[in-house]
Amino acid sequence: MNGTPLISDEYDLVVSLGGDGSVLRAAQTALRLQKPLLGINSGRLGYLCAMDLGEIDRFDELLSACEPTERTVLECISGKNVRYAFNDVVFAKMRFGETAELFADIDGTEALHVRGDGLIISSPTGSTAYNLSAGGPVSEPDAPILLLTPICAHAGDSHPTVLRDSHVIGVRERNGRAQIIIDGETAETLQTPVIVRKAEHRLKLYRRRCGGAFQRVTL
Repeated sequence: MNGTPLISDEYDLVVSLGGDGSVLRAAQTALRLQKPLLGINSGRLGYLCAMDLGEIDRFDELLSACEPTERTVLECISGKNVRYAFNDVVFAKMRFGETAELFADIDGTEALHVRGDGLIISSPTGSTAYNLSAGGPVSEPDAPILLLTPICAHAGDSHPTVLRDSHVIGVRERNGRAQIIIDGETAETLQTPVIVRKAEHRLKLYRRRCGGAFQRVTL
C-alpha cells in the first residue's frame, strides 16, 4: 500500500499489494481501523501474503478460501510515544563499528544484558523475519509468547529467550548508541527506558486455509 490511501470505516478489509514490507506498512492502517488485512504478493517472498498477483482475477474465489487469523501485536511505549509493531521492535546500534550495551528487564527484574549489535523483541508472526535471520526460533503464529533475540552479541551468556506474552519487557541502554526500529522503520534514538508488551488488541491477517501454519514457512 503505497502513497496516502483513501480510508473509510465502511470498508470490510484492508488490502496490501506488494511484498511483506507493504503488508507491514498496511498493518498500521488495519490496526488503526481495526479491520482485517489481506496481502497480495507482487514481490519476492510474500510470507505474510494470502495470494499472489497472478491470481488476482480469482480474487473472490480465493478470498472465500482464506480465513482471518488473529495475530499478536506489540505495544512499544517510549515516554509519551506509543507505537505498535506487527513483526518486531528492534533496538539496534546506530553506527558501524560501535557496540550497543542493552539491558532487558522482565516485569521489573533485570534478566538480559546484551553487548553487541542489538536486541530483537519479536511477536510470533515476526519469528520468521529478522528474528530468524539472527538465530532466533520459529514460532507458530498463535503461540502465546514473545521472543527476545540478541543480535551478534559479544557475551557468551546472551542467548535467544522465549517468554509468555503476559510479561512486560523494559529495555534501556548505557551509552546512547542504540535506536528503536519498529517493523523495519526507524522510530527514534533510545534515550529513556522503553516498555514493550503485548497490545490489548490483535490484528486479523488473512491466510489460506490449506497448508497449515507453516506453509512456505510463512506463518
